[in-house]
Amino acid sequence: MDCDKAYVMGLMHDIGRRAGIKGILHIFDGYDYMMSIKQEEIARICLTHSFPIKDINPFFGKYDCSSEQKEFLAAFLKNSEYDNYDILIQLCDAISLPNEACIMEKRLVDVALRHGLPDFTIDKWKAFMNTKKHFDELCGCNIYTLLPNVLENSSVNLV
Repeated sequence: MDCDKAYVMGLMHDIGRRAGIKGILHIFDGYDYMMSIKQEEIARICLTHSFPIKDINPFFGKYDCSSEQKEFLAAFLKNSEYDNYDILIQLCDAISLPNEACIMEKRLVDVALRHGLPDFTIDKWKAFMNTKKHFDELCGCNIYTLLPNVLENSSVNLV
């Protein structure tokens, strides 16, 4: 993998949020913008980063897109073969809070507290855990040991 390419993809995966606070529509805003400037690989990441399961239904958040966009996304995910960049950005999204990196479980609980626990939650959590396992195996270590302060940011303070 090209670390510079992965870094740029990580920075740009949520570029659709520049258009404001939105649910699933942010992925389309990012995709459309990246396609307009001929950045097809980043456009792809804008769509795939929220879907460790290649299915549009397990999405935490509001479906504020058109039925045509939803159909496009379903077909896009079904016909895509995820590469390590797709999986890496999914992983990074799953271990990132607004101000810090953390263990995945902390991030998943954060999302659950905001969005509840829909029926698909366990399957989506397992998919995210598999992304971490994939990169642990590629790196030959627990990826948390490669990231500054992840374990410290993830401790639970019991009072």
